[in-house]
Amino acid sequence: MRRHLTASPQCLIDFARQLRLWGQADEDEDIIENFNSYSDTDSASNSEDDQSVEDDSHYSTDEMEVDMEVVQDFIEDLQEIPYLPSAHSEDPQASLLGEEGPGPQTAANRLKRQAQAYLLDDNDETRYVLQHQDAGQVIAHKPAPGLLCREGYVDDLHDEDRMMDGTYEPGYAPFTSKLDWEVARWAIKTDPGKNGLDRLLQIPGVVEKLGLSFHNSRALYKRLDVIKNKAGEWKTSRLRFNDNDDEEFIVRHRDPLEAIKSLWQDPFLSPKMVFKPVRVYTDKSMTQRIYSEMWTGKWWEFLQKRVRKGGTVCPVIIATDKTQLTQFIGGKSAYPVYLTIGNIPRSIRRKPSAGACILIAYLSVEKVKERPGMTETEQRSKVQRVFHEAMRTVLSPLIDAGQNGVEMAGSDGAVREVFPILTCYVADYPEQCLVACCKYGTCPKCTVTATQLGDTAEYPLRTQKATEKVMKEAREAVADEPDERKRNRNYYTLCMEQDVAGGVWKPFWVGFP
Repeated sequence: MRRHLTASPQCLIDFARQLRLWGQADEDEDIIENFNSYSDTDSASNSEDDQSVEDDSHYSTDEMEVDMEVVQDFIEDLQEIPYLPSAHSEDPQASLLGEEGPGPQTAANRLKRQAQAYLLDDNDETRYVLQHQDAGQVIAHKPAPGLLCREGYVDDLHDEDRMMDGTYEPGYAPFTSKLDWEVARWAIKTDPGKNGLDRLLQIPGVVEKLGLSFHNSRALYKRLDVIKNKAGEWKTSRLRFNDNDDEEFIVRHRDPLEAIKSLWQDPFLSPKMVFKPVRVYTDKSMTQRIYSEMWTGKWWEFLQKRVRKGGTVCPVIIATDKTQLTQFIGGKSAYPVYLTIGNIPRSIRRKPSAGACILIAYLSVEKVKERPGMTETEQRSKVQRVFHEAMRTVLSPLIDAGQNGVEMAGSDGAVREVFPILTCYVADYPEQCLVACCKYGTCPKCTVTATQLGDTAEYPLRTQKATEKVMKEAREAVADEPDERKRNRNYYTLCMEQDVAGGVWKPFWVGFP
């Protein structure tokens, strides 16, 4: 690899830019700090000819410059990784075939080397990157939030929980030392069982010699309860409707802003986040643009112009999926709501082990009670209303925060003014129709009718304004009807004639920025 990059300077530059752009060199501080020291010798001669068809006044390429010596040092360090094929072997196939020997172990090693080898092509596209200058500005600095949380737990503990000198080992509260924390971590991760852990801790001298702050499993879980919830406390909301006051729908949820803040200051996720829109082109001619992550799209760039100067856009992504838990004992089900943000790279965001998706709510799964004379259409409409009222209850804190902004501190203590904007909703087709308030069987993304789904022609996109307009006109048309049930039926009919769900009078997303 080092031989290839040394012989091909362009690949070396591309490799360094990828490290800078996607955050793969986070552990090597020298690379990040020295990017600004490199200057492209051709940039001065070509600066007058490079003109974008778009407004580039807020974009800069300064942060994408590279220190060649630092990158070469980094590549030399890669040579120490054992699974990299040797570029100096006398046998050119030796690095791929591995050592001779029987058994599957040799084949496994060979496949591992082939799969994990770093390959670069001289024909790879040259990325030309423009970063927004005004977005994502740091407005203040605070102590690292993670340290503040740990110190905050100490006040909730008793004096006898402190170390012999009356203090705690820094960074491990509510546990008294690193060893105390490691034993607790082992007990939770390994899960030896309540009885197994109790028998271990009952061995004479174990608690005393290890200096543990708990003597049984009950004391361990009591200590864990002192730790504040990562994404806020859970609360319960109850929904009732005028047609049946005795019917109640329970929603368990927590503040989505607290969930976003927990992601924002996560020590693993925060250093990899992106806070400003980026334009990526194939080369300096800027004739062909590349779209990959959310911050490379035009939407982020468009929205950045509508927030305060220096503000940080936070695209909020919501996902729901009603899940059947049991089949034979009552048909139990759950309706979880998950939240993540578009500032996190998708390669990290989609990994369950990264913890980038946070559970923020459980929607109601109670069945709508049938009452005398209730039609199937009225029952379906009630289900739609329950969903939208529940989602508005869960996500309503995002309305004010998205309009006025809220200060958030990262894991490094850098404070930014963040505007969380509800951006994406991940769901299967039935839930897409439910969220978009479109007639089931039609397209939730465009206005094509159910009978024309096979057409190759393009149809106008389905928009919030168009859906709200249909609902508003239907409400005005039935406003003079005194009978509530008849009014609802007429409203339902008028909406369905235009492929809009007639069971919802006010979608949950109305009023969101």
